[in-house]
Amino acid sequence: MDWRASKRCIGLTLECGGLNVVESRHEGRAHVVGWARAMSPIPALEAARRGETQPLAEALLAVRERIGRRFVPIQLALPDPVVSTAVFELEEIPPREQARRALAAWRLARDYQREPAELACTAQYLGRDGDRHLLLVFGIERRLREAVLAAVREAGLQVRVADAAAAYRFNHARASLAPEAAWITMEGEYWSMMLWDAQRRPRYLRAAWRDRGPDPGGEAEAILRELERATRAYTASGRAVSHVQLTVPAEEREALLPVFAERLGESLEELPVHLGFANGGLCDVPSLTRLAASVYR
Repeated sequence: MDWRASKRCIGLTLECGGLNVVESRHEGRAHVVGWARAMSPIPALEAARRGETQPLAEALLAVRERIGRRFVPIQLALPDPVVSTAVFELEEIPPREQARRALAAWRLARDYQREPAELACTAQYLGRDGDRHLLLVFGIERRLREAVLAAVREAGLQVRVADAAAAYRFNHARASLAPEAAWITMEGEYWSMMLWDAQRRPRYLRAAWRDRGPDPGGEAEAILRELERATRAYTASGRAVSHVQLTVPAEEREALLPVFAERLGESLEELPVHLGFANGGLCDVPSLTRLAASVYR
């Protein structure tokens, strides 16, 4: 998780309703959106989960046409609820990367009640916390991963990074985050929660599809209850959560922000959707994930 300089980058976010594309260019430490638009709605995610590549490949052809002969790095963000995540605290950790991935797949499959062969896993060593080793693990259905990568190849594109949306957001915003805090992000289709420690290392991740019912306050209350459970478990061993940072799309601030503010009080800090981007004409990009995926990693 580090910053590298690149003049341009394209972020693709694969969602239930379609494929969203944002291109940014790097000017110093500011990232300015070059163009952004949503592709025509397609059942991209559900088709890929069934192993079907054609709908996504056809949508990606428009990206290929836009790029032309330019070489632009492409990064793909998958919605957090389709990615199984965990941070394991281990007494011992295998020294070899392959053995770590095997251990990660076995532990993740056990926790999520899946077969290890069903998941494609990556693992990142985060260092030690006292006498424990921390291993951050992401897992995705192997069939979904293979279908997405096949669709990318069919469209004649090369994706340099494919990761969970949470990873892009965290990398993009890390310098702005308070230590020992939590972050709730409201996306159009799902919500996501992350807790991290004093070294800003992820320690807990949770995401779920949103139930867009008639009572947005009820949804916020349910998320707050989940935050309370997660915080209670995380702080039981003496750790702390000092702040809760929140990102809410502009069109939902009026309905959701007062509910979070009433419960969390002064511990709540709002992180804007357009965090870290220099230009102000970004109202047509209502998602921090879509913007963060376009920041070169």
